[in-house]
Amino acid sequence: MKRPLCLLVALLLIVTAFPVAVFAGNETPDMAILLTAENTGHADRLVGNGGGAFRFYRIDHPGQGLPVKIELTTSPGRDSYGLAFGLKVYGPTGLVGEAPVERNEGTWTRFSMTLATALAGAYLIQVYNYVDGMAVDFSIQVSGLAEAAPKPDAVVSTADRPFAITQPTANIGGLLLGKSDGNFAYFSFEYPGANTMLDIELRYSPPSPFQNGAIGFNLYRRDDGVLVGQGFETQRDSAQATVSYPLKNVEGGTYLLQVFNYEAGLQANFVLAVSGTAGEVLLATDNTVPEKALVLTASAGAARGSIGPAAGPTFSYFLVRHPGGDKTVTVLLMVDAVTGVFEEEFGFNLYKTAELAGQGLVSLNSRGDKRVGSLSIVEGAETTYLIQVFNYATSAPARFRLYVTGLE
Repeated sequence: MKRPLCLLVALLLIVTAFPVAVFAGNETPDMAILLTAENTGHADRLVGNGGGAFRFYRIDHPGQGLPVKIELTTSPGRDSYGLAFGLKVYGPTGLVGEAPVERNEGTWTRFSMTLATALAGAYLIQVYNYVDGMAVDFSIQVSGLAEAAPKPDAVVSTADRPFAITQPTANIGGLLLGKSDGNFAYFSFEYPGANTMLDIELRYSPPSPFQNGAIGFNLYRRDDGVLVGQGFETQRDSAQATVSYPLKNVEGGTYLLQVFNYEAGLQANFVLAVSGTAGEVLLATDNTVPEKALVLTASAGAARGSIGPAAGPTFSYFLVRHPGGDKTVTVLLMVDAVTGVFEEEFGFNLYKTAELAGQGLVSLNSRGDKRVGSLSIVEGAETTYLIQVFNYATSAPARFRLYVTGLE
C-alpha cells in the first residue's frame, strides 16, 4: 500500500503546483488578470492552437526604473514545445520584450524577465501556445511589486548606482528620453571569464532617424573605468533597431554597461538582453572551513571575498556540482596583485571527495593588477567538488573573485 499512497501524494503535489482553471476568463487582453503585491501569482493550463492560444495578465508598474521580476514555469518543458510557447510583455508604447529561458530541465522550464522601466503604467503579460492540441501547465509569478513604491528621488540608474544584473540571462525593459548632451542608464554584471561567450543586445523603438550611433551602449571595466567595447548596429527596420556586442575573454571581472541616447527629443523604448554572465555573486565571509562551504551554481556562479593575513595559512571553501555529460567546468580565480609576496602563496586546490584532483596557481596578468589562475575539469557523471582558495602569505591579504563556468 505504500507505493500507491506515495503516487497519490505525488499527483496531488503536481495538481497543487499547476491547478487547472477549467473556465479561464483571461483569454483576451481586456480580461487580463491583475497581479499585485498581494496577488503575485497564478497557475493555469493552456491548450495550444495553430493560430495561437493565449492567457493575459497585467501589472501596474510605477516606473522610475524600479525592478519587477516576472517568472513563468512550465510543464512539460521547452524540449517538448520548442519556440512555440513563451511569454511576451507589452507596455504603454508597445512590445517591451520576450522572456528568455532562465533554466531548462527537460521536463520543466523557467522563463524570466526583469522589467526595470522608467515609464509608469499598465504592462500586459501574454502567455502564448502555438502547438496545436498540446496542453502545457504553467505558473506565473511576479516579485518586486511590494518594493516598487513610487519614490520622488528614484532614478533609472547612475554610474555609481547601476542596476545590478544578477541572472545568467536577463531581459530588462526601460525607457530613455534622448538629450543632445546624452541621457544614460547604467547596468552592472559579473563576467566569469574562461572564454565564456557574453552576448549583449539592445533593441529599441522607434529607431533613430539616422544610422549615426546616437543610441547604443558602451561597456567598461568597473574596476578601472577602461572602455572595453561599444555596441554596433546589426539590424534596422521601420519598427526598431538592434545594437549588439559579443565579449569573450580569459579574465573575468565586474563590468559597467552604459546605455545612451543622444537623439534629442526621441523617447526610446528599449529592451536590453544580456546572456553569459556569472549571475548572482556570493559574499565569502565565514566559509573558512569545509563544513561552511558556499555552494556555487549556474545561477550563482561567482563569489568575492578576502582571506588573511594571519600567523598561518587561511582558506575559503566552496562546493560545485559538475553536471556530468562530458561537459567542461572551469574554475577561475582572480586575486588582487600585492607586492612583496610569492605567487605560489595564492591559489586554489580542487578536491574530489578527499582526493586532490588539481591545483590552480596564479600568475600576474598583462596589466599587472591581478594574479589569475584557472583549472578545467571534464566528468562523465555528476560529481561534487570542493574548492579550497588558499592564502599562505602571512603579510598580505588575498582579496579575490572566484568564478565557475559550465555548471548548466
